Amino acid sequence: MERGFALQQVHLEALGQSHLEYVADPTICFPRSRLTSRTDLCVAEDASAILSDAFMWHDPRGTQQIAFDTLVMETAIRRPNGSLLALDRSRLTTARAPLDNPALLGPYRAFSTLFAVGRGAASEAALTAVRAALVPLPGIYAGVSRLPAEIGLWLRILAMDGAALRTAMDRAWRTCHEVMLGWACDRRRK
Repeated sequence: MERGFALQQVHLEALGQSHLEYVADPTICFPRSRLTSRTDLCVAEDASAILSDAFMWHDPRGTQQIAFDTLVMETAIRRPNGSLLALDRSRLTTARAPLDNPALLGPYRAFSTLFAVGRGAASEAALTAVRAALVPLPGIYAGVSRLPAEIGLWLRILAMDGAALRTAMDRAWRTCHEVMLGWACDRRRK
């Protein structure tokens, strides 16, 4: 990036008894990149959704000394009438500092956020199942909690690398899918 920011915008709607799943592959942030990522999710009261975004950084020169310059993320979850249910905002700025700075996620080079909204996603059983699914995985640090007004779950995963992130996200998505819909999903093809 010589100047300005790249902008990634996603708008999704889960209306009228539907179930929507949007689980994107990680966005790769290169040195000196500046990205603003905005996601708007509209979920009707009788609908449900699983939404995730993921980011990782990579230096093709292999020095791994400098990450992206700035990464701004915003996810808004609303009802069709526009009322805001949840808002998650994050801003990471490296200020051209070394990646091993513990204030910049320490040894973790990838992270993801997942939202599960509706269909019992805020239940104690869902919370327990997602936490249990992530505990045995190496190379990650994860947290799961309920969204405001008990509309669902929110989880963030920090991972040592893209492989650990992919494994953790797949496990979290599958667990949420099974808890919310009552059946296990086949492996996704890429």
